[in-house]
Amino acid sequence: MLFVPLIFLVISLLTNRWGFFLWSLAPSFTVGMTGFFVAKDK
Repeated sequence: MLFVPLIFLVISLLTNRWGFFLWSLAPSFTVGMTGFFVAKDK
């Protein structure tokens, strides 16, 4: 859940285009929370 945004954060810092980082937050949060709830239920 934190690894993918960190990759995009590095890309954004290197290119100075923050759209990469901002657009990666919502999908990674959604996938991370889905995985968390599935693992919690089992």
